[in-house]
Amino acid sequence: MQIVNPFKASDTNIPALGRFSVFTASGNFDASKTGDHLVICIGAGGGGGGTQETSSANGIGLGAAGGAGGEIKAAIVSLIAGTSYAVTIGAGGAGGAAVVIGTAPTVGGTGGEAYFGVLVTALGGEGATSVGVIQTNSDLGRLFGGGTGGGMGGGIGGVANNGVGAGKPGAAATGYGGGGGGASGAVSVGSAEAGAAGGAGAGAICIVIW
Repeated sequence: MQIVNPFKASDTNIPALGRFSVFTASGNFDASKTGDHLVICIGAGGGGGGTQETSSANGIGLGAAGGAGGEIKAAIVSLIAGTSYAVTIGAGGAGGAAVVIGTAPTVGGTGGEAYFGVLVTALGGEGATSVGVIQTNSDLGRLFGGGTGGGMGGGIGGVANNGVGAGKPGAAATGYGGGGGGASGAVSVGSAEAGAAGGAGAGAICIVIW
């Protein structure tokens, strides 16, 4: 994972990049020195949308969108040696379930936040809505694939069907903070074909450098 330096060259209070702690699960950071620390938090990614099954008639289901990537926050904070700071790491949003005909569309879950005490907060990405739209079309190759999730390591969307068959699930995001991929739609001729579930978003992360 590449971290882009959000500070200008003229900034003089950037701590020396000597030591760091990485949190991929909730815990506590016990400060060993008093002074400036660079804290980078990335919220968890949202889940991709699921798609709806087709009717028994000739039908094409549209692919769902991918989930949004988590927010990225970077800040220099002054910590006190001997103080323990709570770090909260949220989980990635669940992918939306496949939807049957006559059922309301489901959505991908919203990603959890990343907190460093009360000093730095990064929000999670929004989950994607299942499209849940059925089209009838004689051109069975005209099927939209699922959308790719946003953020670093976003999951790939489900692959569009070029023939008859069930929808393809979206991939889960990799790394940290990426949104899950949306599922592709289904194509049917004469009998119903199932939709597919969206991919899950990736979890949050928090990095402390001093």
